[in-house]
Amino acid sequence: MSPVRRAAWPALMLSALLVGGCDEVKVEKRASPQSAAEPRERHLEGVRPLTRDGVNRQASFSRDGRSIVWLRRAVAGDDFAIYTMTADGGNPTFIDTGPGRSHDPAFAPDGLSILCAMSDPRGRDAPRADADDLWLFDPTLDLYSCALDGSTRVALTAAPGYDAEGSWSWGGTKIVFTSLRDGEGALWLMDADGAAQTKLLALPYAGGARISPDGRSVVFHGALIRETREMDIYVADLAGGMPRQLTQLKATSLTPAWHPSQQVIVFASDAADQDFELWMVRPDGSGLERLTWSRGFDGFPCFSPDGQLLIWTSQRGATAEGQTHIWRATWRG
Repeated sequence: MSPVRRAAWPALMLSALLVGGCDEVKVEKRASPQSAAEPRERHLEGVRPLTRDGVNRQASFSRDGRSIVWLRRAVAGDDFAIYTMTADGGNPTFIDTGPGRSHDPAFAPDGLSILCAMSDPRGRDAPRADADDLWLFDPTLDLYSCALDGSTRVALTAAPGYDAEGSWSWGGTKIVFTSLRDGEGALWLMDADGAAQTKLLALPYAGGARISPDGRSVVFHGALIRETREMDIYVADLAGGMPRQLTQLKATSLTPAWHPSQQVIVFASDAADQDFELWMVRPDGSGLERLTWSRGFDGFPCFSPDGQLLIWTSQRGATAEGQTHIWRATWRG
């Protein structure tokens, strides 16, 4: 990670650690082995792990719901690598994207390629920025697409500065991402081939964006001021206008995910005893509810395209410090 010049933006530092700027997930507590069954998790049925060793995070489904792509680090000190597996956890397959660090993997809607953020292993000069704390975000990250075997790498962004946290529109024609190219944490939109890059909105930091299934809105986590640990969940119209704040938890809330029905949004927050758990809220800000009740980190939620399954990163059942796994459950909304 690039050097930090002052202790500022605590929430954004955490976001950089969890979303794309650091090698390992940091948590407030040491997790301990526990049963997957938890009576209070009434929206989750048949909870079970899909991975059993190493550090695993940031899983998402293919558009047909048959495959999952995720980040895995098998050996301490190694960089995270991109893997795929079947939706039931079988046939884990390494995708060789070459040297450099990889983050934020996602299947293209046609299932033939992967979108991810990758760093240039040769490094690149950090961008000039007014705020020293922008150095928290790896300035060598750019967005790429590559084939499922890691070949045919195509750079989609090339501006100096952090370009990461990319995700596809459901139709596959657009990609939304976070960029610090002009000194502020802005959401940007581009065509699937990297053309027509335009700024959607700017906050001190806005990230983890996901376009709604109907293509009209984008949900994201963001911070309105710099000297705060608080981040909340927002929704904005892709056509423009002011974002609407959905949560006011006085906590760090991040990585929101749409249910395909667009009736609920699931996200992670440390609103409960500084322990990250999954929560849900409706797109109008009503219906706030805690979903998971496990010691340690729970985050990075993603629904299957049919809305029947939820996968996420969790420390439940971990047997070593920092260990995280991909868990799956049937969704009972």
